[in-house]
Amino acid sequence: MKTLKTLKPCNFLTFQTPKTSKSQQFEICSMKNRKAIILLKHFSKKELLQFSKFLESPFFNESKQISSLFTYLQQFAPTFESAKLTSQKAHQYVFKNKSYSENNITKLLSKLFKLIEQFIIHNDLKNKELQGRLSLIHFYNERMNPKHFTTLLQQIRRLQAKTPYQDYAFYEVKVNIEREANIFYSKIDNRQGDVNFQALNNAFDEYYLVNKLIVLCQMINRQHSVNIDYYLSLKEEIITYIPSSPYKDSPVIALWYQALLLLQQPDNIAFYEKLKTLLEGYSDLLQPIERRVLYTYLENAASRVKTVREAYYQEVFELYNIQLDKGIIYRDGYLLPALFKNIVTVALQLQKFDWTAQFIEEHKMRIPAELQTDVYNYNLANLHFHQKKYDRALILLQQIEYKDAFIKLSVKRILIKIYYELREWDVLEASLNAFRVFIHRHQQIAKSHKKAHQQFINFLYRMIKILPNDREKIRQLHEEIEKEQLLPEKNWLLGKITDKIEH
Repeated sequence: MKTLKTLKPCNFLTFQTPKTSKSQQFEICSMKNRKAIILLKHFSKKELLQFSKFLESPFFNESKQISSLFTYLQQFAPTFESAKLTSQKAHQYVFKNKSYSENNITKLLSKLFKLIEQFIIHNDLKNKELQGRLSLIHFYNERMNPKHFTTLLQQIRRLQAKTPYQDYAFYEVKVNIEREANIFYSKIDNRQGDVNFQALNNAFDEYYLVNKLIVLCQMINRQHSVNIDYYLSLKEEIITYIPSSPYKDSPVIALWYQALLLLQQPDNIAFYEKLKTLLEGYSDLLQPIERRVLYTYLENAASRVKTVREAYYQEVFELYNIQLDKGIIYRDGYLLPALFKNIVTVALQLQKFDWTAQFIEEHKMRIPAELQTDVYNYNLANLHFHQKKYDRALILLQQIEYKDAFIKLSVKRILIKIYYELREWDVLEASLNAFRVFIHRHQQIAKSHKKAHQQFINFLYRMIKILPNDREKIRQLHEEIEKEQLLPEKNWLLGKITDKIEH
């Protein structure tokens, strides 16, 4: 028996061909791993509809078979994971009663993939009016149509000046505009005037400086979190050049320049305040993701410039509120679980219980669906813990399914704190021992986090063993906890050891 060659993984299935009553055995395999299908999985409902209309246009697609194939595939959107999505069923839908040919489907899928890529390019350009006009002005430039060129050049410059965001793409477009003008005026050069060289030079300078500053900031910021030593070429020269340059008052250059200074000296209050002020005045010129990056730099530096604990939490709380009000804290409409937790933690440290309760309820649907219940229950339990409603907190913590390793760590810490507050010493000691084993065995937890949590266990274990009247050991433990930089529940531990000192 001849078996058709198909992509793996496949399953053998009895398949009756249209032209014979005999049953034949073919390899039936899912189409979900084909390149075209993988690409379609990333399309929104709106984009799938737009692509369907795209295929209807004979300018882009003259094949009715490709349109028919996509109609079949649409039944399985948006996941394209159905077991019914097979090459054989697709072939039967498109080619009706013709004998099955894997080659036919493979060719159609290949053509469909190319059309999907063409649609992505077309759709991207359609949403970028300036890029389309640049293509048009390039055409007029090549064909030497002075009247149309000069009219369009004025329109493009006005349009570019009104662009809402002055990101790296803004300056790239500006370079392309001035380059086209330079080429055009050079063709009609009568050796009078600069043929747009100065404007082109300035555009290149701005484009380079913005992009170089962004890259330098990203590199230095990464050095703060990863053990890596970058060669930061021309950093010092740029830092020296910008304050006396013609571009020092450019808002976007000033923002990234100030961010670079702060990243180099995160404890410099003047640099911190200047960046914060610039963001308040000019952040709307940046894409939301760029604004979020700059606010993250401020959040990271806040602990260095606000050395008093309450002042630090108040500062970070204000930074979070600014970003929430402007809507820049979200990623694709969602709040990252870790960020959600950080916001709640900061608010609870300031004892803003009503604000926290409202935030948790209003932002529940902003949590990604797969972690929504766990993240919601954890943060609500944390609120109840701070309100000393330990029974409510315990009920919520018991409902968490631990889909995320870091949520599991946080849950175990809260449980341990609850047992301490309830003076359940036997349960507490057993939980500390179980937590120690869990940390040791869990492979997903980074070494730095393992070490920090082991310290938390060690400090708490020592604290419950210290006799109330042993002032010297209590004071010594307090000093050791205070010195730790990366210690989970540090403030809670300090609060408990302070209670021992006072009592």
